Amino acid sequence: MTKEKELTLKQEKFAQLVASGIKKAEAYRQCYNALDMLPGTLWTEATKLSQNPNVAQRISKLRSEMLEDMYNSVLWSREESIKATKRAMLRAEKKGKNNEVYKAVEILNNMHGFNAPTQVEIKNKDEVDLSNLSDDELQQLAKIKGKVVKKNANPESD
Repeated sequence: MTKEKELTLKQEKFAQLVASGIKKAEAYRQCYNALDMLPGTLWTEATKLSQNPNVAQRISKLRSEMLEDMYNSVLWSREESIKATKRAMLRAEKKGKNNEVYKAVEILNNMHGFNAPTQVEIKNKDEVDLSNLSDDELQQLAKIKGKVVKKNANPESD
């Protein structure tokens, strides 16, 4: 990334307004003497300013910082979750609630990935009798299923 150059006060304010979601033309209007400008001229000047490499880089940096701040302030982090679970475990331990302590330890182990992965097997207990289907219906089913299905045959399971 190129080194940031100093922006003028007006360029900095423009970058901050655009990064915060204000339309470029409105940001330009707020920063520069643009009262007598035609809308097309205002839009053109605002676009040129936003494409200035130093201004564009500043807008990008401000947006990144805003997203990071939002992420850090809004989302429940893994670290916060671990701290909260540890606090709950310690409170339960002081109260002698062994089941709650065990549950907290189990949760912490899951968060850290200490437990072996579990495998869940799903079986279809319902058998489908295809013997009463016509050949056309079997062909349609085969297209849907992606396999050749024959009457009175046991299709291979997936």
